[in-house]
Amino acid sequence: MEITFDQFKSAVKEYLEVYCVEKGLVENTTIKRKEDILNRLAAFLDGKPFNIENVKAFQQELYANGWDEASSKATLGNWLRAFVTWCYKYADLFERDWSYKIIKPRVPKKKWHLLSEEKALEVIKAGCEPNSFDNRHIRESKREHCLALELILLHGFRVGEVEAMSGSDLRLDADTPYIRLRTPKSQEEEWTPIHSHFLPILRERINNERLFKITKKTANKLLKRGAKKLGIVGYDVSCHRLRDIYSLSRLRKHPGQLVSRSLRHDSFKVTDDAYSHYDLSDIQPVIEDSGVLQTPITPQEFLEKAKKALKIAGLIRPAQYEFKIFESNGVVKIEVVFPRI
Repeated sequence: MEITFDQFKSAVKEYLEVYCVEKGLVENTTIKRKEDILNRLAAFLDGKPFNIENVKAFQQELYANGWDEASSKATLGNWLRAFVTWCYKYADLFERDWSYKIIKPRVPKKKWHLLSEEKALEVIKAGCEPNSFDNRHIRESKREHCLALELILLHGFRVGEVEAMSGSDLRLDADTPYIRLRTPKSQEEEWTPIHSHFLPILRERINNERLFKITKKTANKLLKRGAKKLGIVGYDVSCHRLRDIYSLSRLRKHPGQLVSRSLRHDSFKVTDDAYSHYDLSDIQPVIEDSGVLQTPITPQEFLEKAKKALKIAGLIRPAQYEFKIFESNGVVKIEVVFPRI
């Protein structure tokens, strides 16, 4: 299960320049990072064959020179596995797929400390609030970023998607108004409905070349400014965390499959792995769902609770009525004796 160094170099060229580009599964930045790793692997091999032993030695070499984080090791393992699988499946260079022999560590799911959706909106408004000394250009820029950040929060967009939006991407006269995403992560054309709050705002921008004149750097800077102004510490605040906040908020209220579709994921597994940031308060109701160990209340306690509920509801004034409580065939019953008129 090996190929010569020359075969390896030819395979790398075809994999990067043909397969990765035509498949359209990754962004150009990811292709460049894969190219860098495979070029480093070529330099490491330096004429030696491409096989599992040399791949493992290459991994250890990188681990000793900066690739020591679990997430970095996992990414390296994924890229090497993907290349070996391609060599087997598409280039017919191996009789068997030995990619599973490339070890990659299991990376624990990162836990983000997220703001609530309401508090995130406060942070956006506080961060984009103009100063008294701001000139017209700065005030307009803050207004643009405020609207764009609210759009991200209400739709779960990636900031790069919002940067690339154009007025021509809007379809506001459709039965369900939507926007076309021209540069989503998958590089496929996709659509998503628009929150009703933004319909009048976007109608005014339908002829704009750029829907929002923003930059990722400034947007993140304004979010951190807003958190600082409000005295919020210990929370993860960035454009992408707004996408996490959107995801968690929607997962708490809507079916996971629909939330996954709104995030434009290929499967719910992706959504669950990356965005289901549930905390203990979400899990507690699941634990409390069973009542088998709950202490039953006495008939008199039941009567008092019933009288209190009726009083709160304003249905009766308990002092005007006589309540009789009795048990029949294991069922507690309450009899209300109405006063004579």
